[in-house]
Amino acid sequence: MAERTLGWPGRCRRLARDYECEAAHAESMIKVAMIRLMAARLAGEDIDPHGPIETEAARRLADDLDNE
Repeated sequence: MAERTLGWPGRCRRLARDYECEAAHAESMIKVAMIRLMAARLAGEDIDPHGPIETEAARRLADDLDNE
């Protein structure tokens, strides 16, 4: 069970590589990805990790973090 849970974020394109310069940014991206994945699982949805919701959310969060 733990291996599968740790593998879920790897399906998100933004988390597939280490793009974040600061640890706080990387931590935030992991939290956003896991919130989306868990919400979809609880709702019984199948989600595409490269879909528009994930990429748009990642872009907006990155913009917000860069503007801090």
